[in-house]
Amino acid sequence: MMRHIINGIEKDLRKPMPAIRDEVHAIELFKIGYNTLELKPSKRKRRNAQIKLTTVLRLIREAGQEQRSPDDICGRPLRRRKRRTRHSNSTCATGNSSVRDEE
Repeated sequence: MMRHIINGIEKDLRKPMPAIRDEVHAIELFKIGYNTLELKPSKRKRRNAQIKLTTVLRLIREAGQEQRSPDDICGRPLRRRKRRTRHSNSTCATGNSSVRDEE
């Protein structure tokens, strides 16, 4: 997802992604990249400094879903969850009760 922000930085600066010098420079680059993203309008406006990274990633994902065709909602085929199965070879099931002692 950070690729979208990096593409925005490169688009705005019109050159490849520069090396990050320090934290202040990283924040400045993030703001540049974030401002170039095409996100859905939100009900509550926040400053860039107030938005957490997980929120930015969610907004990018939501914007990407709107650009896809209605038939391609997820972008990948649906996989069912793996369910836990009971193992018949557990230590409780194969205890001494199943083995007959010969006398």
